Amino acid sequence: MWIAAYGWRTTYFYLAASALIIALPFVLGLVKSRPSDKGLKPYGAEKFETVNGAASQSATNVARGVTAAKALKSPAFYLAAITAGGLAIFGTFSVQMVAFAGSVGFDIAKAGSVMSFLMIGLVIGKVLYGWVNDKTGLVFSTVVFGLLGVAGLLLLLK
Repeated sequence: MWIAAYGWRTTYFYLAASALIIALPFVLGLVKSRPSDKGLKPYGAEKFETVNGAASQSATNVARGVTAAKALKSPAFYLAAITAGGLAIFGTFSVQMVAFAGSVGFDIAKAGSVMSFLMIGLVIGKVLYGWVNDKTGLVFSTVVFGLLGVAGLLLLLK
């Protein structure tokens, strides 16, 4: 609706300014850089602790990182690369969707509204995912939300 009334540049500027004004206080006040800032331990820290609290032998000999050759042989590397590619594709899609919809005959105001609802849904989904992750753990929440994503894709195919 704003795009049709004011143009996409003005709309983008005001939405970006609004997002900055709304998000910046939360980011500065709530986001912590390290788990220890919130009284937590990093993932996997329990593996390296002993009953008496001293560092175990394996904790002192932990190798950091892997070589490029070893990474290229790892399925985790390719999964991370595919995930990064998917995020880049979705980011490009979300930026260009309204303009594309207008170029193929859709009303720009309606296309902008659809994209707005999609982004609002993503914000709600991220908060919900974080809450479920905190309550149930990383593996369970990732599997559940991954299955919900697959279900959404299957609904699009109908």
